[in-house]
Amino acid sequence: MTSKRPRDWTPAATTKLTRLPANGPKPGQSTDAWLWGKTKAAERLIDDPSTKLNDLP
Repeated sequence: MTSKRPRDWTPAATTKLTRLPANGPKPGQSTDAWLWGKTKAAERLIDDPSTKLNDLP
């Protein structure tokens, strides 16, 4: 289905790449502290009720 409205954007003339920062501890941060934070974030995500889609009784 096509829209009758005109496009309100113009295609890019050049390609722009945005590099993401490397995954790992920040300068001065220990690897143990970084891993602890990653683990806590994963636990928070697992325990979040909005992410439990198929946990029906």
